[in-house]
Amino acid sequence: RLLNLPRELLDDILLEAVLVRGVKMGLRLRLVNKRFAIDVTQAIFVSRLLDETKCHDPSFLKAYFMYQIFFDRKNTISPLRAIRRIAEILCEEAGESGEDALRSCVEALCSLTIRAGRLHSRNWFKVTENDGDFEYHVLVALAYMN
Repeated sequence: RLLNLPRELLDDILLEAVLVRGVKMGLRLRLVNKRFAIDVTQAIFVSRLLDETKCHDPSFLKAYFMYQIFFDRKNTISPLRAIRRIAEILCEEAGESGEDALRSCVEALCSLTIRAGRLHSRNWFKVTENDGDFEYHVLVALAYMN
């Protein structure tokens, strides 16, 4: 019967469940069925609980970054805004346009960031489009993409 509720109501219920239960217990809700797997993941992303929690699953973290960069842009933390801006610069330089090219570049840069393991260092939150090392970050990204 729960699945017969209007989509918006079910989304609100799952969001509240994730907020009350936390990330670890919320993730268990994904085991209910395929629809819950998708909807609970979305609720975890919307809740922004991963901003305060260490995530040890690189693919889940990358999906969260992609969500933040493309769907929650007004609330995205500075380093993720910088990743998007770097991807835009790289796409411009390569003469590529369109959402698919940008998405592919952002995904690759998110993977690089996660693999580099810099997410929980003090310098992570200092990365912005306006910091003195932004050009360095662009060069690193350019080298990685080529």
